[in-house]
Amino acid sequence: MSTKISQKTQMLCVSAVMIALATILSLIKIIELPFGGAVTLCSMVPIVYISYRYGVRWGLLSGFVYSLIQILTGLSALRGISGFSLVASLFLDYFIAFTVLGLGGMFRKAIPNRVLSFGLGFAVCSTLRYLCHILSGFALWASAESIADFCGDGALTTDLPFKLVQFIYSIVYNGTYMVPEIIIGTVVSVLLALFAKPLFVLDNVKEKKQEA
Repeated sequence: MSTKISQKTQMLCVSAVMIALATILSLIKIIELPFGGAVTLCSMVPIVYISYRYGVRWGLLSGFVYSLIQILTGLSALRGISGFSLVASLFLDYFIAFTVLGLGGMFRKAIPNRVLSFGLGFAVCSTLRYLCHILSGFALWASAESIADFCGDGALTTDLPFKLVQFIYSIVYNGTYMVPEIIIGTVVSVLLALFAKPLFVLDNVKEKKQEA
């Protein structure tokens, strides 16, 4: 019983530290876009690490907690929008977008190689976050005004259907910060798995033997 309690306490403590670290890193913005979104200092990596270390279920819970913190730190971006858009944005841009980072440990058991499983897990779940922002941008934010401001008036004089222009705009706009974020985060994840092996020593005895 005491062992289980100590393991639970460790999980809570490590997760709290990682969520706090992710929050701090999310405030360090290397590039910030005018209509929301920024390239941060690898802020997604700590959440993916929680999932890798303690499993997807715990990772999803941690990702959800992180999404709540991101809402609190990003409230200014949600001011002045309608009730429906507000609810939709909360789910697509926050609840779902950051909770999916908790899927980062999905390959831990399927792929024995620590570097590959952690790096691939990060790349996949961060791409899922990118898709959430694409959907949100297309459905909620891609107005004619924002497209003209970001891409120039020429983007609106094309023969393409406006819905397609909105979709392309959302891919490009969100890709401006998410693609660098995914690339940098994946590289850092691989480097951590390569050179910070003690961080990846798991508590389960069988998994320790597999890692060895």
